[in-house]
Amino acid sequence: MVEDEPKKGFVWYSLRVSFWVMIVTTLILPILFTLVFNGSFYGFVDVFRMLFMLASTLFTFVVSIIHLNKYKEKTFAIVALAASVIFPLIYGLFAIGMGGL
Repeated sequence: MVEDEPKKGFVWYSLRVSFWVMIVTTLILPILFTLVFNGSFYGFVDVFRMLFMLASTLFTFVVSIIHLNKYKEKTFAIVALAASVIFPLIYGLFAIGMGGL
């Protein structure tokens, strides 16, 4: 007997949205903030960006684990899980290397 897969609901769509939000906050937002603010209010912007990146990364991490347990299609969840672990590590290494942590 074949098991029916659950309908695509909150977990399915929130993983996709949170993954792209994590990509934007980790890769595109720092470049945009540097160009727009040009060094002014940099401390406030950096704290805001770090908090938003942390929140989106944690949400992506949790939702990807739930997605792995709930759905048969696991490829995107594995990619999102790996990215949510690797992005903060890389960002932290760059911050330590630049003396900004």
